[in-house]
Amino acid sequence: MRVAVVAHRALYINGHGGLERAATELATGFAARGVEVELISSRLRSGVAADLGRFPFRVTLLPPSLRDGVRGWWDYRRWTAEVARYLPGVRADFVVSFYGDLHAVTGGPPSLVFPFGLEWLVTPGFHGLGLRSLYGPMLRRGVRQATYFGTAGPWHTKRMRGLLATFAEPVVIHNWKRPDPPLLPREEARSALGIPADAVLLGIVSRLVADKQIHLAVEAVRRLRPEFPHLRLVIAGEGRDRARLEAAAGGDRGVAFLGRVDDATARLLIRASDATVNVARTEYQLFQVIEALAVGTPVLCTDAERQEGLIEHGRTGFALRAVDVESVVEGLRWVIGLRTPERVQVEASCRAAVAEGYTLEDAVNRVLQLAARGQPHSNST
Repeated sequence: MRVAVVAHRALYINGHGGLERAATELATGFAARGVEVELISSRLRSGVAADLGRFPFRVTLLPPSLRDGVRGWWDYRRWTAEVARYLPGVRADFVVSFYGDLHAVTGGPPSLVFPFGLEWLVTPGFHGLGLRSLYGPMLRRGVRQATYFGTAGPWHTKRMRGLLATFAEPVVIHNWKRPDPPLLPREEARSALGIPADAVLLGIVSRLVADKQIHLAVEAVRRLRPEFPHLRLVIAGEGRDRARLEAAAGGDRGVAFLGRVDDATARLLIRASDATVNVARTEYQLFQVIEALAVGTPVLCTDAERQEGLIEHGRTGFALRAVDVESVVEGLRWVIGLRTPERVQVEASCRAAVAEGYTLEDAVNRVLQLAARGQPHSNST
């Protein structure tokens, strides 16, 4: 079987974005199963280098490189047009397409489409729309209508849902955790990071951009520190919002910024933490939630991040009443108030929540099952 994976910036596997990571890791998972894979992505930006030879699959980078912000969406439109021209020559048996590249998916092989901004609206969790008619005429009318949708706002989502409701089959594919190395005791993880053993630690690994709303955690920790001086916040990651977050921290010694870290350090920080927080305005992936639970760390989150029922209030995290400082303060008070037996039970509940069905192999199996359904020999409809 030959599979094409379509995703812009897919090579930024560490720290740039969940969808980009998902695309690259899925391609890696397909290759490990002996599937012929081609990853189609955008050109690297000036000054960015990548060792394409390290990937066990073919990588094709199409123009243009994509800028940040509003200009990036114009670049994205041009890039998807390039993909639409290139993809027929790949002769893929199945296409996995990220970021809603509807018109980059031509009228040929069956496809699994992950439309940007729609995953959590169409079905809960991390999913695609397995397009039902792709197992027949393949969304040809939809492709003609779609051409390009600006990927933001209620108008976009309403129009996309209306269009895809005719053709789309909701498909649930869970995100995955990284392979579990031996889990360090929390005390050892703290020691490795220089965190005091008696601290109550809120740890965050994220891109530092406004959409993530990390300032709420900064302000909540600063509000509580006079009452609980052992409360700490450690943030790993980089982004254009870092200066604003540092200003919000006001030089408080209880708030630390590690900058961009490698995967091992990121995992170590979340393992060392008493909790993490996820209050992003939009959350299209659940990597942060799943990997926190995998190391036994509860998540303070809003409804948008409770998509798969992973966060059970008081057991695997704290469901915030609203996305505001007061609600994060309330969640932190819950964390601070946990006694040792309760902490042990919360850790066990977190790890049990993602013990089965949350590996890359599980996701690859599900996608390949969908791909098999779309082959000519399949009797599925």
